[in-house]
Amino acid sequence: MITLKKGRIEIILDYLLVFMLVINSQSVYQNSTEKNYYTFEITFALIIICTLFKLLKYGIGKKKLLLAIGVSMLYFIYIFCFVLISVDFDQIIVFGSRYFILPFVLLYFFSQKNNDERKKFFMYYINVVCFVSVVSVFFWTFGTFLHIISPTNLFAFEWGSVKDYASYYNIYFETQWIDWLDGDLKRNTAIFVEGPCFAVVLCFALLFIYFFKEQVPKYKLKIFIVSVAVLTTFSVTSYAFLIVIFVLIISNNPKLRKIIYTTCIPVLIVCFVVIMIMKTRTGSFALRSGDVEIVLRSWSMSPIVGNGYVDADYLSSLVTNRKNLAVASSIGVILMQGGIMFLLLYLVPIATSLKIGIKKHQKRYIVASLSYLLLLFVVLFQTFYINFFMWVFLLFIQFFDNEKAKVA
Repeated sequence: MITLKKGRIEIILDYLLVFMLVINSQSVYQNSTEKNYYTFEITFALIIICTLFKLLKYGIGKKKLLLAIGVSMLYFIYIFCFVLISVDFDQIIVFGSRYFILPFVLLYFFSQKNNDERKKFFMYYINVVCFVSVVSVFFWTFGTFLHIISPTNLFAFEWGSVKDYASYYNIYFETQWIDWLDGDLKRNTAIFVEGPCFAVVLCFALLFIYFFKEQVPKYKLKIFIVSVAVLTTFSVTSYAFLIVIFVLIISNNPKLRKIIYTTCIPVLIVCFVVIMIMKTRTGSFALRSGDVEIVLRSWSMSPIVGNGYVDADYLSSLVTNRKNLAVASSIGVILMQGGIMFLLLYLVPIATSLKIGIKKHQKRYIVASLSYLLLLFVVLFQTFYINFFMWVFLLFIQFFDNEKAKVA
């Protein structure tokens, strides 16, 4: 009975952690001006609590403990040097509340008894994203699209400026128009401030479904649910990601491979090109094109250590002629704030996984590495807590890929 109770507690804690990781992907609650939901504090605390719980339940082997200590020491030395150079004193707490958490994420995975236990994190992430997808598609279809259901209230949050947005029971929000389609249709942004934020969450779920395909229960149903949600976001990034994952999964079937290469791929490419042409006519495309110039101009001033972590005044001075003060690329912001020194924190895990994938001829490792790199280029999410779980996943990717048992 004691073991059963501990198992239930562990599942509840892990699901709460994954749910908060999703909430901390620029949800409306995270940016609310009416109420402080303490999303950062709760997520930070849950990572520590879940890690300690697993250490107490499973323990940790001497080799894994020494590896975790060694990696953490190197990481903290590097982070300490970066803080001294590029982080102002008043930003140390903001920076530390994110980047000091990595050692706990290492122990979170290293403390697990076996590979099935480690994989459960990714299964839970997929399940939570599927749940959010089902809820959002329902309200987008019958509310936003068909207008059968009406919004129940307004919800104020700050994203560039403070505005009131239509809400359905505070579990679905209408926050963004589809800028590359004529008309008045709004995209499915679920609980997030804009489509790209929901898109990056969906893309991570698609990546995990693809990577752990053999272990994901009902993976066909789950990839269908996430795919439908992707289609309703009207996000070019998530469309491209979905096409790649779809082709990779289906191409493993020899009977369908010829059909895919001769029919499906050309059609998908044509559709994507048409969407891109429509996208180029929008104001957001012009802003994103201007991002490249801003990033290069800023980075060239201090390419090694950047211009300072979260230096809002400096960023504003670069974009004074634009309504939107944000640069919508993680790598762009990373280079502007911390230069190559900051960027290496993100590139080392990618390079490690990519190297192993090429050496071992593991296509999934290569796909995981390049997918994460692509998202860093096109979406602003460099401070999301999910990044640190991705770093550990990519750094020790073989650690998550040595058993084939189904995971409940």
